[in-house]
Amino acid sequence: MIPGIRVGHGAREHIAISTTLTFADGLDLIAVERVVNGGNADLTDAEKAEAGRRLQARDVPQAEISRRIGLSLSTVQAWAKNGWVVPSSSVETAPLDIGNASHGRSGYTKGCRCLRCRTGARDAARQRRAAKRQQTAA
Repeated sequence: MIPGIRVGHGAREHIAISTTLTFADGLDLIAVERVVNGGNADLTDAEKAEAGRRLQARDVPQAEISRRIGLSLSTVQAWAKNGWVVPSSSVETAPLDIGNASHGRSGYTKGCRCLRCRTGARDAARQRRAAKRQQTAA
């Protein structure tokens, strides 16, 4: 029998992150340190990007980075290519001037894509599908 160590279970160095402050720029540095060293923690996207940046600086392979921070390999590759900048979440579009019509009624109101109009369109479509299912079931 040949003794060995399974991949990923060998001794590894502990990557220390300066944690004199537990939070910096809205990042939980203790959680980032825990994840960087292979532990578990719930991270925001900004914290995942920081952990990925620190791991990449230590020449950790991207597959291992994706495993540690809990993202797909393609997401890690995209973030690394973009300099570990967190992509912004969807930006709410401002309501269009639609005259006397109210925002949020059924369907898109004259092309407006504000949250109230999209929600109204989604609810109206859901009601139409439910009515159609009732007609076909009867």
